[in-house]
This record gives sequence, structure tokens and C-alpha cells, in this order.
Amino acid sequence: MLSANATDPESFHGRVAAALAPWKDVVDEFQIEAPADPSTGAPFVKHFGAEPSLLFVRPNGYIGSAGHAGDVERLADYCREWLTGSAGRPLDPAATGAAR
Repeated sequence: MLSANATDPESFHGRVAAALAPWKDVVDEFQIEAPADPSTGAPFVKHFGAEPSLLFVRPNGYIGSAGHAGDVERLADYCREWLTGSAGRPLDPAATGAAR
């Protein structure tokens, strides 16, 4: 999961971590931002935008979910719907030890 351009990275990370706590053993968060120099930051802004955003990148490299900073709960909904256990059943956070 990528969070881009967070205006308050610590607070934003806290909200994301809380929403994705049931999947903390299977989802990693990376915070990214454009380089400070506008001449080198243009490609970043072209691909990730200039506003705070969330991107859930699937293991195959495709984007599974994309939204703005306010879509943290929507990202959790995506995880509830698509992250599955070994038999194709929804991932049970308690069974993985993620629910603590």
C-alpha cells in the first residue's frame, strides 16, 4: 500500500495502520512523496498526483484500489472483500494473530 503526499505523515500513517490492523501481517505501507525540486518531481506528480492519496498495489503490480487521503475506510473495505485465506475464504484476522 502506498500513501503519497501526506500533509501530516505521522497522523496519516496512524489512521491507515488502525484501519488496516487486521491485515498488518500481509499488507505493508510505504509513504512516498515528490522530490522537492519541481524539475525532477514532475514525473512523480504525473503518476501519483500532487494531493494526498492512497494506492493499494496488488502482488502482480496492478492497482487494486486508489483514492484520496479520506478513503482510508474504503481501503479497509477493499481488504475485507479481496484478501483471502488459503482456501479462498475471507481472511480471518483472529486466525492469523493479526487481531490483537
